[in-house]
This record gives sequence, C-alpha cells and structure tokens, in this order.
Amino acid sequence: MADISDLIDKEPTKIIDETVRQGGYYASMYFDMHSSDPENLKNSLVGFIAKLKDQFGVRYVYGEIEEPIKADDLWSTSAEVKVLTTDFRSLARLCVAYAPIGIEILKPVRPNMTVTELQSVLLDVSATFAELNQAMIAKVLTDEEKKDFDRKMEHRAKIGKALMERAAQKQ
Repeated sequence: MADISDLIDKEPTKIIDETVRQGGYYASMYFDMHSSDPENLKNSLVGFIAKLKDQFGVRYVYGEIEEPIKADDLWSTSAEVKVLTTDFRSLARLCVAYAPIGIEILKPVRPNMTVTELQSVLLDVSATFAELNQAMIAKVLTDEEKKDFDRKMEHRAKIGKALMERAAQKQ
C-alpha cells in the first residue's frame, strides 16, 4: 500500500514552469516555531502552512515540517515551505507578512523585472512598515499626538500618490 506522501505531487513541474514563464517565482521559505507543547507546535505549523496557500498571488504551497526537538522547557521545529507565486510582488508580500528565517529563490534563475515592478514592491514594503510604525506609535501617544500623527500620515499618503503618478507619467 502506498504511503499518502507518495500521492502528493511535491513539485508539480508543469504548473511551476508555466507560472515562472509568465513572471512567477518558485522559492523555498524556511520558518521556525516554538512552544511548550510539541503536538500544538506541529498543528500550529500545519495551520500556518495552510494559511499561506490562501494568500493573494500564491499558486502552490508544499511544506515539510521537521520533528520537534526539546531544549530546556521549550519545543522547537522548523519547516521548509515551497511556494509558487504569480509574481515577485506576491513573494515579497509573503516575506514581509510572515518573516521567514530564510528564503531561497529556486526559479527563475535570472529574474527579469521592470523598474515599475521593483518600485511597486519597494512601496509595498515601505507601506507595511509604515503601518507597523503607526500601530506601535499609536499605543504610546496621547490623543492629541495621535491626531497630529494621523494628519501627517494623510499628508504623506497624498505626497506618495502624487510621486507615483509622476513616475508613471515618465514611463
């Protein structure tokens, strides 16, 4: 009788190659997780990997989880997750949102991106960190300081939009 792992297509070459030809990226992302309960640890990581497949721009996900090891009172494990995304922006978004401890781009070997695509990715990263900053700052500011900060962020958004429109007109 075949093991269920033999039935899973661990590397669907046809969909990978077609997606990469159309501008996609195939990568190995590495994640770690820690818990006082080894069973909870594995279940949490399985759920985490399943969540990745539902993210925007993700076409395929396959993860392999290492057996948890115990050090003092803490169990730790890691996972290698193969991810196929429709574009670099989606891959970058995953990195920003889920902070892998490592990443290896498997395909394409020689990425071809336009300046507009690169700018878009960098702006996504910048916007994410601005939101994080805003959330952290909002926890320590007074109500008046929050209003002032919000006003500055609205102004910043308007300037950013104008800069992007100007850049788009140049190209």
